[in-house]
Amino acid sequence: MLSSLSIKTIFENIRELNKREQLVEDQKRISYELLAKTLTESSKTDESISELIYKYPDLVENNKDAELIKFFCSALEKIEPSHLLSTNPEIDFKIFSRNDSAKISYVKNNHCDTAFVKFSTLFENPKVSYNTTFEDICEDVYNSICDYCILPI
Repeated sequence: MLSSLSIKTIFENIRELNKREQLVEDQKRISYELLAKTLTESSKTDESISELIYKYPDLVENNKDAELIKFFCSALEKIEPSHLLSTNPEIDFKIFSRNDSAKISYVKNNHCDTAFVKFSTLFENPKVSYNTTFEDICEDVYNSICDYCILPI
């Protein structure tokens, strides 16, 4: 039989989980809005993507995450990575020249492999350096062993 202290702890845990669930839902909504805005503002967005972007609020409202993820993945693949990255006004991507070679460090996994494939299109002759920890890949850049690192966030 559970004690009153155990019941109180379980109740507090459920309350905390509900708060976290709401925060996750808010973050997903903001992320979907940012993706839709980025796609809408892209000059490379074709009409079929533009039409679908306006359907996304209904998918968000009905918690159709799998459909949203599939849609945004296919939509983002139709945009050149360099164009998509250049929509951020805070970062000057003119520093990337197609003639440059770059050494990029990351922890080998499917997500980082995908990111490397997209990021490497910004360079003429990219090279990869695999490491086992995030600390190691950051140290590679800090110590000038690599030019860039990929951190899955």
